[in-house]
Amino acid sequence: MKNKVPLILVFCLFFLWAISSNLLPTMIRQLMKTCELNTFDMKRMYSILATVVISTIATAQVSSPKVNVEFVSPKIVRVQWSADGALPGNDTGVCVYEKQQVKSEEIIVKTEGGCIYFIDRKTGKTLLKDIAREAQPVVQERIVYDDATAHMEETANGKVTVKDIVRRDTIGLSTRYISRFSCEGTKALYGLGAHMEDYMNLLGKTLWLTQHNLKATVPILLSPQGYGLIFDAGCAMKYSSDGKSFTMQMEAAKQIDYYFIKGDRMEDIVEGYRYLTGKVQLLPLYAFGYIQSKERYVSSDDLIGTLREYRRRHVPIDMIVQDWNYWPEGWGYMKMNRKHYPDPKALADSIHAMNAKLMVSIWPNPQYCPEEKDFRERGFMLEHSVYDAFN
Repeated sequence: MKNKVPLILVFCLFFLWAISSNLLPTMIRQLMKTCELNTFDMKRMYSILATVVISTIATAQVSSPKVNVEFVSPKIVRVQWSADGALPGNDTGVCVYEKQQVKSEEIIVKTEGGCIYFIDRKTGKTLLKDIAREAQPVVQERIVYDDATAHMEETANGKVTVKDIVRRDTIGLSTRYISRFSCEGTKALYGLGAHMEDYMNLLGKTLWLTQHNLKATVPILLSPQGYGLIFDAGCAMKYSSDGKSFTMQMEAAKQIDYYFIKGDRMEDIVEGYRYLTGKVQLLPLYAFGYIQSKERYVSSDDLIGTLREYRRRHVPIDMIVQDWNYWPEGWGYMKMNRKHYPDPKALADSIHAMNAKLMVSIWPNPQYCPEEKDFRERGFMLEHSVYDAFN
């Protein structure tokens, strides 16, 4: 233990200097690259040290470096900020507009006391105020599981594989960014995608924006008070509001990057969204019709009989969905159980003959089936039993 004490002192001094220099996230990353963490105990020591440092510093608003504000169009403003002043972008590929010289007669942007005011030039009214931007270093861990303890458990997502945890290894650090806004005068905020909650107005609410079986996340907020926001982060986010203000927390972004869109009507904000993200190809007409799905159809006869009844009653329907557990064994096997689906082609032909389409739910995590073994042998499997769909 004696040979570790000087190293700990050096680490403490280093962290204090990094904090005072406002370079903590950058310096920690470099430190993790240059230090050899050879044992589990040393990794845990660094993890604890980093956690102590992170918890003892107040994640205060940083007044420097300067916020980058630029007009994208007369009605759209882009705001960027990072803890060290570098603006590498978040590499989402979502916004594809072409940059141009802009003179706006719609918006006044004023920066004062670390805040950004978005003002309607015609009325002089402040539509929204960006009041703070924060950066918090976050310790990243990799969990090592004991494969020998793998077993199936029933959950809300069906049967899932559960394993005991052997250890947690510190593998590096990332940065959590937080944007804070004052929205006094805003009566409603809508958006953020499709969620299972039973409300639409997001003022005074909290939502997690992450991959989930019952969520479809779209990080855009719209207000009938004349503005919208797009957060271009490409990571899990958390939205929270107390009614008069709201925050957007980005769990693993490289920087803060959002767009303010002025729009007197909701369709004006949607127009700005389309300008930023590009034109979208129109879906086939049947995709705009009624799509019937349930948990779940259990056979070809079940699917065909249900569709036939819709047609008999003259209830419009364009597509029927075969959800999970149609496979013959394991989980996520991309093959139909011939006991219940004896002829998949005949099933599809029968549905097409009734002027409808068949959608089959495909799962990304084949387990305990020949497909998993085949994918692993070919090097197609990623962590957590998910296959590489882009290989």
